[in-house]
Amino acid sequence: MSDTTEKPAERPYILHMLTATPQMSPFDVNMAADAGYQIIVPYCNVDAGMVANLTQDAIFSLNATSESCSRYLPPKPISWSYCRAVKR
Repeated sequence: MSDTTEKPAERPYILHMLTATPQMSPFDVNMAADAGYQIIVPYCNVDAGMVANLTQDAIFSLNATSESCSRYLPPKPISWSYCRAVKR
């Protein structure tokens, strides 16, 4: 008897990027893509008062499973040189 149970499709890695500036840094977008994020969503001109609601919407729109909880980690390790560059 063969197992015909179909695995659910792997969910994409999504990164919501917030910035108070009028545009997202192209460097940061490129680094996110290099890290393996498949969907990168920039939010520009974000006021400090908007951060909590945007963060809650991003987190609590996902199912609370062990697999979805790991989605908050980058899909690939970030190199130390990238961390130094972002630290500016």
